[in-house]
Formats: sequence, structure tokens, C-alpha cells
Amino acid sequence: LHAYDYLAYANLQMGRDEAARAVMAEMKRVEKPADNFAVAFGFAAIPARMALERGAWSEAAKLDMYPARDAYPWDKHPHAEAINAYARGVGAARSKDVAAARAEHQRLIALRDKCKDLKLGYWADQLDIQAEAVSGLVALAEGKQQQGMDLLRKAAAREDATEKHPVTPGPLIPARELLAQALLEQGDAAGAMKEFEAVLVREPNRYRPMLGAAMAADKAGDRERARQHYTSLLQVADGADAARGELVAARKFVGR
Repeated sequence: LHAYDYLAYANLQMGRDEAARAVMAEMKRVEKPADNFAVAFGFAAIPARMALERGAWSEAAKLDMYPARDAYPWDKHPHAEAINAYARGVGAARSKDVAAARAEHQRLIALRDKCKDLKLGYWADQLDIQAEAVSGLVALAEGKQQQGMDLLRKAAAREDATEKHPVTPGPLIPARELLAQALLEQGDAAGAMKEFEAVLVREPNRYRPMLGAAMAADKAGDRERARQHYTSLLQVADGADAARGELVAARKFVGR
């Protein structure tokens, strides 16, 4: 499951959704999975990545726990279960379902406290950052723009100050990426471009920030920078599925 998560992540960064789906299908054929954190993490992360990397917010908001609670000892792995809570919280907030997002925020806080009880200090901090990011998205969904942006900036700074754990190939969705997307949606293209590019320093060749940086640069009137980001995206996603419509737009832009 640990290797499957890395494989799913790699495919999604290259725009190979069907290949990532095949990995998830293979994951669901695993019988008698081991009771350890790396396996639990993979089970939770792969479906979450499938939704979040595609911007399928309503899908993310409704993610089930797999395996089900009566089929796997999730209580021993709150830091893995939190992946589901974070994905659901982001998905719900981005879908403007404030009540559902608040419920997942509270679930993240409870799972954070379980991590503290289990002396999992690193993960308690990570879950606290995720809870802060979801809280920022909730504030934005409620129209509290300044509060939401402040929370996202704080979460992004805290996340940047921590190291990646070996269990994960990369973040589900970085807090700074959420910040950049919010800036773009609010019309601050230059600010969004800066934040997307900051994500790419920490997470090189990540699909969504490359796309976001290109779109933001275009909206900011920096066509050469947009061309550079679109070109990088097309190189990484050279074998992407035809269903990725944004790549069609990228090819047209570079062609012009």
C-alpha cells in the first residue's frame, strides 16, 4: 500500500487519471491487509488524492473510509484516518457546505488529540495545520475573506516549516496551494502566481500549482511567464489522459 500511494501520486501529477484509478482498484483487491501505519496511510490517501488532485470537491466531501471501520483497526491509526477527514473537510468547504466542513474540522481536532495521547507529536502538529487550513476555507465560504486568508497564510507558514514524512510521496493538497487558489479566485492574480510558484519550490513539478501558476501569470498579463509554466506542465503531463481539458488549453496557449 505504501508503494501504491507513491504510484498513484506519480500518475496524478502526470495527468494519468486512469492509471491512478487502476492503482486504486488494485488497492481494493488487497486481502488481509497488515495492521501498520504505512498500510493505513495508503488506504486513506489514495482515494483522497484521486478526488483532491482532480479538484473533484463534492467527491472529496463524500469520501468513505476504506476499509470500513469494522474491517480495519482505524482507531490505532488516527494520523491515517485524518487524511479522510482533511479531504472531506476541504471538499465540503470548497463546495460551500459549511456545516459538513465544520464537522470535519471538529473530527480533525479530535484525531489530533488522539495523536497527542499516543505521543505522535509530529502528526499532532500536522493535523493541527490541516484543521487550521479547513477552518480558513470555512471562513472564506462564509464570506469572511480576511479571516479566511489569515488562517490559510498561517497554516501555509506552519506547513512550510515542517519536513515531509517518508510515508508520503507528497501532500494531499498543500495549505499554500489552497491559499494561492483563493487569491486567484479573489482576483489577485499576481499574488496567486507568487504563492503557486512558492509551492513549486517545495513541491517541484506538482501538477496543480504548475497549472495555477500559468493561469495566474496569464491573468496578471505576464504571458511569457505563463508560457513557461504551461510548457513545464505539458512536459510533465506528456502522457496525460485526453480527459484533462486544461491541457488542451495549455497547448493552444503555447501554440499561440
